[in-house]
Amino acid sequence: MIYYINNPIKIIILYMNNDIAIVLLAAGASSRLGRAKQLLKYKGDVLINNVIEHSKKVVAETNVYVVLGAHADDIRKNIKDDAVRIVINNNWKEGMGSSIRSGIAKVKTNSDMQACILSVIDQPYLNAEVFADIIQLYRENKPKIISSRYRNVYGPPTLFGRQYFDDLLRLEGDKGAKAIIKSESNNVIFYNWDKGLIDIDEKDHLIHLM
Repeated sequence: MIYYINNPIKIIILYMNNDIAIVLLAAGASSRLGRAKQLLKYKGDVLINNVIEHSKKVVAETNVYVVLGAHADDIRKNIKDDAVRIVINNNWKEGMGSSIRSGIAKVKTNSDMQACILSVIDQPYLNAEVFADIIQLYRENKPKIISSRYRNVYGPPTLFGRQYFDDLLRLEGDKGAKAIIKSESNNVIFYNWDKGLIDIDEKDHLIHLM
């Protein structure tokens, strides 16, 4: 299912998903790449805006939270949509866990948010269809965790119901949310998405942006 921005169905989709947030984890320094991956040119824009635009096709733009840390000022200046919620993680050097905590802490303050998708911004093949499929699986299988799986690897985007927000707020270091997925293995449904294995971490990966 792909939802186009000018299609009237978008109004229905936004209404249906007004209880779900998408947190885009974009606080890393891109040390292996040597420059801010968030600002890499992609499809006539920068990489982070591509993911923001796809997020807005399945949830309201005010339900999109962007967690920034390293290069925050430069990245923020390049984000075109003023309605998305910017979250600054001053502890980004601690690792992914600190960014998840920062994003979930903001989402949790809104009692209407019953679930949250945690996503990164450097998967070039991530689009609205992937987000929509994950949300559909959640609607059909509440209160399961919905985790993407690429071959034998699982990771983002991953959807967690509100009952897991406190667990996410206890994450530390660079472990991310995989420990929760592992401990809750009986409550996880996997969304198979082989292209999720491709991300932009090193210069050799830039070919996927061409």
